[in-house]
Amino acid sequence: MVSGKVQGVFYRDSTHQQAQILGLTGYVKNLADGNVEIQVCGEASKLDEFVIWLWKGPILADVTGIHSKETPLIDYAAFSIE
Repeated sequence: MVSGKVQGVFYRDSTHQQAQILGLTGYVKNLADGNVEIQVCGEASKLDEFVIWLWKGPILADVTGIHSKETPLIDYAAFSIE
């Protein structure tokens, strides 16, 4: 879960692009409360790199928090925007 100024700033599209670059699968979607939800699967080192990028995001984003937790593995075919 990513919070801050993360909607209306191309956060989902940029997240999608970054996940594809890193070879990750899962999804990104906006929530009604203004947060962005991300479910992501991949190699641990790539996930670490992805989280570092999530804090930065696209140039107009202002990330104030990231909450993460491990969940049961879901075999996503690709990374999508929902």
